[in-house]
Amino acid sequence: MTDQFDEDTGDYPLVMPGPLWKRFKQTLADFVLLLVNKCKSSYVFDQRLMDGVIQLLTGLADSQVRAFRHTSTFIAMKLSSALVDVAFGVGGSESKEYKT
Repeated sequence: MTDQFDEDTGDYPLVMPGPLWKRFKQTLADFVLLLVNKCKSSYVFDQRLMDGVIQLLTGLADSQVRAFRHTSTFIAMKLSSALVDVAFGVGGSESKEYKT
């Protein structure tokens, strides 16, 4: 797949100018957050799904194509933030139970 992309091209959705592409970046971030929030009770804690996502992002981050590296890093950061929010929510509810 990387043969079809120029390694140093600056034309990919996350860095394109204009309101459409800015909306794409926000929509991608919202998608990752929504995916984690919808799956937090089952699939997020299922190692198979998360292992697959992490392997995909790691493979893309290791690519020679800058667009893949940047996009996978962006998604990985949003995924990490969403998982921290879920962990904080789980930890917060457990600490409330201990206080009562």
